[in-house]
Amino acid sequence: MDRSEWLAACAHQLQRRWRTIDPEVLEDVANDLWADESLRTLPPTRAAIEWLKPLEEPEPERSRQPSPFPSNGILAKIPGADVARGAQGLPTAAKGQPEQMQAEIDVDHLGLVRITYKLTEARHRGNTSHCFWCACYAEAVG
Repeated sequence: MDRSEWLAACAHQLQRRWRTIDPEVLEDVANDLWADESLRTLPPTRAAIEWLKPLEEPEPERSRQPSPFPSNGILAKIPGADVARGAQGLPTAAKGQPEQMQAEIDVDHLGLVRITYKLTEARHRGNTSHCFWCACYAEAVG
């Protein structure tokens, strides 16, 4: 396939992904892809797909600290009102409280459930902040 055909096919593939971008700009992008030896050896549609891949498959974000909870257990099965009811039984969230606390509540369709809450601090503009309990794990008890 000659250069002009390759560029046209590559620009067409890019246009399918970015419909609102000016086709002339996409032709310039196709020219840049042609300049890359590793992409030039690929078929033009494949080269465009390979170039677009980082946009379509972002790397998973890594949290600042490893989570002590590899999953959240059955937390997703518990209605929000029940999660809030469990948090109401905890002491007021404030600095100086333990990092984690647990509450046991009865959930209609699950029975007795233990929910683990994590002390979380929200910082606002300026020097203000407030703490709150955030549910992070739940397990059935008995």
